[in-house]
Amino acid sequence: MYSLGNLKRLGYDMAATTSLSSELPVLYMNNFSQFDAWGKRSVPGFRERLPAVAFMSSYCGDKGELVTMLAELGIPVHSLGKCAPSGSENKHTPEIASGDKVSFISKYRVYRRQ
Repeated sequence: MYSLGNLKRLGYDMAATTSLSSELPVLYMNNFSQFDAWGKRSVPGFRERLPAVAFMSSYCGDKGELVTMLAELGIPVHSLGKCAPSGSENKHTPEIASGDKVSFISKYRVYRRQ
């Protein structure tokens, strides 16, 4: 596993990861203007949200297996990222790829991130 501690033990001086504790944090989103108005957004109530799990990942890996298991149990899963595990409904669009991810996932009752 390539955790920050393991990278140091392997001899790396610095690590560029998505962790904020990394020496060179590489942030997941590149458009931070969406957070400027976060406090002004109206968040839909639970019953107004889609009764499905939103899954967003560009790489399936082990998490894809979890999503497949949820789908096999009859839980509706909408895959918003490039990864669309078996049993999930592929909802990935160019708008999602380049848009405000918070606004897309806030439409769902449950969210599973990568």
